[in-house]
Amino acid sequence: MQLSVQAERERLLREVTARGYIDDYAGARIAASGRRFVIADACV
Repeated sequence: MQLSVQAERERLLREVTARGYIDDYAGARIAASGRRFVIADACV
């Protein structure tokens, strides 16, 4: 089962708080131009 967007964001924030970073971030974003794109395996 895929986590909801909110649940995934909460997981990300908990891990960043605990470790200081996260190295498996992924998510869909919208550019200023309106084009959708996906970020995968990013470090935050």
